[in-house]
Amino acid sequence: MERSEESKNMDSNRESETMDLTFVTDLLVKEVQIPPLQQIPPDTYKTIAKFIRIESLRSYESIESKIRDELIRLIALATKLLIEIRCQKLAYYKVNEGTLLPHALATEEYSKLTEEEKYILEGNLDAFRRKESILLASSQGREKMLKTISKLVHSKKIIVRFLKPVEQFMGVDMTRYGPFVEEDVAILPFENARSLLETGTATEIQDDVPAK
Repeated sequence: MERSEESKNMDSNRESETMDLTFVTDLLVKEVQIPPLQQIPPDTYKTIAKFIRIESLRSYESIESKIRDELIRLIALATKLLIEIRCQKLAYYKVNEGTLLPHALATEEYSKLTEEEKYILEGNLDAFRRKESILLASSQGREKMLKTISKLVHSKKIIVRFLKPVEQFMGVDMTRYGPFVEEDVAILPFENARSLLETGTATEIQDDVPAK
């Protein structure tokens, strides 16, 4: 049996009441004041996103609507600062048996991460491994390894969505691309896509993150 609209609204109200600006600012202040990574609820970012979605869909009078919009803006700003501060702590490295490792990989620290932060840490680890590969190849005279890395850079492709029309052009891989119109989606060499992203002609589509 389907639940009534009134019952669904009551659930939404209860969900909204569990999250407000104080919820985020308390986490932010604690994270700023205490150097080690702090324990936060594992569903923190999902809770914030859900609250903003629910509040955005609510109908308010003119003044109440402005208050709601300002509340959402402040919560989004506090969340941004919280993520940035925690990410700075994720990027902290320590020496472990002669090898530099992200401090967040330690069991005690790792248990404090949300799933979203583990996703960020995974990206940090990838960047760390790449840097170590370059340092190792350069210091040990592995020229072939560096040439292979150069080839990988030139062969890298990304998915972009065009925001403006673009005439046909020759890619760094000697393949012709285009012409493209607004909202076209294409897979391009990163070296070519970079200038399009920089000028706002196109935007990158992340293929490892669900759209919804």
